[in-house]
Formats: sequence, C-alpha cells, structure tokens
Amino acid sequence: MTIVGHEKTRAAMVGEKRPTPPPTLTFSDKMTINLGGKKIELTYVGLGHSDNSIVMRFPAERVLFAVDFISVKRLAFKTLSDTYIPGLIKSIRKVQNMDFDIIAPGHGKTGTRQDVKDHGDYIEDLHNAVIGGMRSGKSLDNLKTSLKLPKYANWSQYKGWLPLNIEGMFSRLKNQRRATK
Repeated sequence: MTIVGHEKTRAAMVGEKRPTPPPTLTFSDKMTINLGGKKIELTYVGLGHSDNSIVMRFPAERVLFAVDFISVKRLAFKTLSDTYIPGLIKSIRKVQNMDFDIIAPGHGKTGTRQDVKDHGDYIEDLHNAVIGGMRSGKSLDNLKTSLKLPKYANWSQYKGWLPLNIEGMFSRLKNQRRATK
C-alpha cells in the first residue's frame, strides 16, 4: 500500500510515534499522481495551520480540496490551534490564486474561489482588529467582549467561535510577534 504525504508529515508522524502509518511516498513542494485515470495535483502551501499543509487539486473537475485552514462562510475553528498567522494568510492567498472553481474544505459546505478570498479576508480582519486592540492596551477579556466583526455575523459559528478566534489570535500574536515599542 502506498500512502502519500508531505515530507514534514512523515517526520512528524514518526517523531510523535503516532499509531497511524506514516506516508511511504513523500514530496516537498508539488507532486502529480494519477489515480483511477484521474490526475491529482498535490501542492504544499506553506507554514500556516501546520508546517505540512497541502491541497489536492483535481484539474479536470476544477475542484480543490483543502483541509482545516479554509472554511466556507464559517469562522475559523475555535482557538486557531497549531496556526502560524502570517503563514496562514499566505497559504490562503496562495490557494486563492490557484486554478479551480469549487473549493471542498475538510469540514462544512463546498464553495468557490470567492469563498476562499472571503475566508482570507476574515483572517486578516481578525488579525488587524486584535492587533489594533493589543496596541491600544486592551486586555484579552476586553477584546473578547467588545470586538465584533459584523461583516461576518451571518457566518456559521459566529456567536460561539468569535471569542475563541479572538483568544487564539491574541495568543498567537503575543507568542509569535516581535515586540515593538
């Protein structure tokens, strides 16, 4: 049996002694495979949700499959765990510029390239609002209760996950940014 994955996936799985079999065939940037007569393009999109995020593009069907870092009209998952924010934004923008018509995320409904753009806009808007609040001296608790992004109020999980997204963004910014005076 052949299991395909990014080279960093294999290293993480072996290093963490995960109970699932690691990839037997790995790649670094891009790989094209033929499966049942169908061409599938695998592309590493960079450090973002993890250090081994890839997407699968099905050119004939004009579909792109992306798991865990792009959602369609739904807020990002809870506290953005395992996320490097600058890389996440770059990864989403990289996907946005790929050639496809339909995005199939790992969770939730399918969408379009516009939905990918919108999700990237949400992450950037969240980032800018949280960092702006931090720079003005607001605490995490204050941001969680006062920060609203009404442009996304009709998205799935807005009410329940926005405070968690703020918490995650606050934590990532606090831990990943260089301090400025």
